[in-house]
Amino acid sequence: MPFSPTQEDYLEAIWDLTTRHGYVRVKDVATALGVNSPSVSKMIEKLHKDGIVERRRYMGFRMTPDGYQRGQKLHERRTIIKEFLESMELDSSDTVHQTVEGVEHYISDEVLNNMRHLLKFIQLHPEWWDQYRNWRKFEDVGMNS
Repeated sequence: MPFSPTQEDYLEAIWDLTTRHGYVRVKDVATALGVNSPSVSKMIEKLHKDGIVERRRYMGFRMTPDGYQRGQKLHERRTIIKEFLESMELDSSDTVHQTVEGVEHYISDEVLNNMRHLLKFIQLHPEWWDQYRNWRKFEDVGMNS
């Protein structure tokens, strides 16, 4: 079942907190996402009904195996997009962050897979990437004259 962008943000935050701490509390998610605790509680209830998280009395909650797998996939998607944009040597980390936030929920698996392959190709052939960078500098100068 597809999730909304908001649900994906929650799921990724919960996955990240789970991998770091082994469990998650409402307060931790609220802090991570910059939202209030009642909003987190409502979303946790939805994710619980969807079989993504399970509540543990007095211990917060944790992800089900399905939830963990989905969270990991979202994290990997974000990482690929971020690494791809960083390889483009954009002007600032803010530009990278804003772009990741803008596209991560809407990017197709096909585009993501092509980004993954291009990143791997760049790692295997750094000389090719250096040629691209040099060409790009020349191209940028030509466009600004």
